[in-house]
Amino acid sequence: MSLWQGQWFLDSEEGTPWLQSVLGKPYLDAYGMTIKERILGTQGVTTLTDFNVSQDSTARKLTITAKVQTQYGETSFIHEA
Repeated sequence: MSLWQGQWFLDSEEGTPWLQSVLGKPYLDAYGMTIKERILGTQGVTTLTDFNVSQDSTARKLTITAKVQTQYGETSFIHEA
């Protein structure tokens, strides 16, 4: 999630499209879908079992919580942007 799309010189398509599809966009559902696709496209992730995106416009903060099943077991995370 921390690698922004276009940052990696070997593959400019790799990374989360924060600037292209998430930050500054008015629709929570639209960029929630972008982030879900990024998580599910991560090597080793098999299932997204829980997912939530919340936005605090006053603090200009986006919080993403997810629980995923991977080939190694289940894990969860919280990411704030």
